[in-house]
Amino acid sequence: MKKGIIFACIGLVIIICGVPITNKTFFHNYYVVENQKGQEAKITALRFSFYGGEPEKHTAVFYRLGNQEEMQNKINQYVEGLTSCYDDAAFCDTDQDVTIYSYQVSNGFFIHKITLVYDTIDLKDQENATGVDIQILKVAGKKISLQPGDVYTANVWKEQVVSSLNGKSYWEIAVTGRGIATGSTVDKVISAYQIKSNYALWNVTLSGKTNADTTTETRKYVTDQFDDTGVQKATLVIAYYKSEGQWIPLTYKEIEQYQAFLSGKSQTKPYDGIILFQFEFPFSGYSGLVEDKTLAGYSVDYGRDD
Repeated sequence: MKKGIIFACIGLVIIICGVPITNKTFFHNYYVVENQKGQEAKITALRFSFYGGEPEKHTAVFYRLGNQEEMQNKINQYVEGLTSCYDDAAFCDTDQDVTIYSYQVSNGFFIHKITLVYDTIDLKDQENATGVDIQILKVAGKKISLQPGDVYTANVWKEQVVSSLNGKSYWEIAVTGRGIATGSTVDKVISAYQIKSNYALWNVTLSGKTNADTTTETRKYVTDQFDDTGVQKATLVIAYYKSEGQWIPLTYKEIEQYQAFLSGKSQTKPYDGIILFQFEFPFSGYSGLVEDKTLAGYSVDYGRDD
C-alpha cells in the first residue's frame, strides 16, 4: 500500500515537472517558428508562459500567472524594438524575417491569456519592394508609366479580346510591371504582388438554382483559404497608395472603403492617388474560353488626387 502511494506521488511529480519541461516556452524566453526561407526564428516570449497551441494559422496562444500590465509592458518593449512598417500596422524583425501584427495580454482572474499574431515573412521587405513597377504596363512593345486618371481594361471573356487604355484599343493584352497578363494563374498573381492576409479582398459571384439566379459577396483575402463551392467567378482586388516614393498596399478595410467611395456610397476615401487592380478568374467551368482559376480579365485604375 505504502509503495503504491510512493509510486503514485513520484508519478505525479514527474507529470507536474515534465509538462513544463516539454512545453515550448515555459522555460524559454522565446517561441520558435520557421520563416518562409525555411530558417528557424525566435520570437520573444515571456519566461514561464505556457504554450497552448495555435488555434489558427500564425496565431499562438500562451497562458501565464502575473500582473497583466507588467506583462504587457514587457511585450510592448520587445515589439517597439522591432522595425515599424505600413504606418505601425505591423512590426518586423528584419534579422529573422518574421513580422508581428499583434501581441496582447488579456485580463484573467489568475491566469492571463497571451495572444500572438505573426507572419513568417519580413513585411518590411515587401514594403520596400513596392516600387515603380506597380504603375507600369507593357503594351504593343512599349513600356507605359500610368498617370493619375489612367484606366486600363483587358479581358478574354468573349470571343473578341478587349485591351483598352483610356478608350484607346490595342491589338494585344498588356502585361503589368509584375509580369501578369490574361492567362496567368491565381497563384502567379498572388506571388507576383506578394499578397498577404488582410491586404486584399475577393468579390465573388455564386451560382443559384438557375444560371440567372446568382448572388455576390465580398470576402477578406486570407492566405491559402478560399472556399470555391458554388463560385462562378471571383475578382481579386488589391490597391496601393504612394507614400514617400513607395507604393504601400491598402488593407482589406481600406479597399472596401475606397470601393464604396468609387460607387458613390461614401464621400470619403482612405488616401489620394490610389491605384486599384482587379483580377477576374472563372471557376467551375464558367468560361469555355478560359481555364478555371486562370486570369480572364483585369483592370488597373489610377485614381486622381482630387
